[in-house]
Amino acid sequence: MAGTEAVFADVVDQFAVVLTEALCPPGESTSGGELARLCAAPSMIGSDDDRILAMMVSLARVLNLSTTALSQVTEVAERAGTRRRKRLKSPVELLKQLGSVTKVV
Repeated sequence: MAGTEAVFADVVDQFAVVLTEALCPPGESTSGGELARLCAAPSMIGSDDDRILAMMVSLARVLNLSTTALSQVTEVAERAGTRRRKRLKSPVELLKQLGSVTKVV
């Protein structure tokens, strides 16, 4: 089972890298990621509407799934005593220590 968690963590990390690259704005040395290019210059006549809406749906799905997974894993950490061993007062402090954005916490 431990191997499954490692594979899952690798897949999530790879997704984060792909999303980061997609958000990379165009610059002198890069053409930028697909999402950044679309955000920088969307079609004003509607030819990008399907792509924009598809990205919105996909990103909302990822947000919902990752929020649910984060909540579940935070509860697991609490049951496992991780927060107490790190001498933190709350699960929120644990998330902040790990670099979670305040809005997520």
